[in-house]
Amino acid sequence: MILAGDMNLYGRVIADAVSTVSATTGRVLLTVAKEGLNDKLTITAEGTPEKELVQEALLTAYPELTVNIRNGNLLLFIETTVDLSSQIKDVRIIDLR
Repeated sequence: MILAGDMNLYGRVIADAVSTVSATTGRVLLTVAKEGLNDKLTITAEGTPEKELVQEALLTAYPELTVNIRNGNLLLFIETTVDLSSQIKDVRIIDLR
């Protein structure tokens, strides 16, 4: 579980949401950092999906994410990469706060 912004986020729920997007393998790297007073969540999905589709899948899994982003409590960034094969599990969480 990740406490980011005003929310409890679960890595497995995020990975399941991202895996529903075509052109993804299901492996996800979640990085949480501080940017000023706000939490910055970067989601790196393995594959070549469109970032907008990944964000839509996340907002479907966590509808309250929209409110946290709009309020400025959470900064959300979506990235894609071709290879996360060094990652043994499907979900890896890095907390840099």
